Amino acid sequence: MSVFAKNMRAVEFYKRNGFYTSNSFIDEQTGENCYEMIWSNM
Repeated sequence: MSVFAKNMRAVEFYKRNGFYTSNSFIDEQTGENCYEMIWSNM
């Protein structure tokens, strides 16, 4: 799943719920910096 890096509320929400940031990239359509978030069930 991806989230805009500037959306810190969403990034922190996902981290609190077991996700971690695996990669950062520039979204081709918007030009915005994004994070790829991966869910860890451990």
